[in-house]
Amino acid sequence: MINAQILSTLITFLSKHTPKSFLELNNENALVGYCVRTYFPNTLLDCVTPYSIDFAQIYNNIYVGDILEYSLKTKYDVIFHHNWEYDRDQGTKVLDKLRVKARHSVIIMSYLEWYGRGVSLWTPEDFKLKGANIHLCYSESRDRSFLAVFPT
Repeated sequence: MINAQILSTLITFLSKHTPKSFLELNNENALVGYCVRTYFPNTLLDCVTPYSIDFAQIYNNIYVGDILEYSLKTKYDVIFHHNWEYDRDQGTKVLDKLRVKARHSVIIMSYLEWYGRGVSLWTPEDFKLKGANIHLCYSESRDRSFLAVFPT
């Protein structure tokens, strides 16, 4: 999981505004994401986790759920998620939706492929083809990489 300090630094770099507070999202096993509770003007953070749909009922300002259904409906400007893996057909659908979203949103996502299965969808080339800028960042222990994708 990317830590709050790295995420804060990245958001500050991209937006020139520093987030004021973070809400940690946990399931029964681990930290699964962050939501910026007090963000900067005119931008909200969309925190996406593959683990628990229940967060949608607890925090109404957090987007969690099937990205195939909701990625284009979300009202947030920033999407943060990690560890999404799909088979090749479904992965193509997800990537196509994220390409559209990347034109007008910041997307912070897991870069590494996990568990030796599925398709690693998050490549810089995919988003550069759509004219998006890419920044690579790392977790605190540098065992995971994340991409920040935002429009030019």
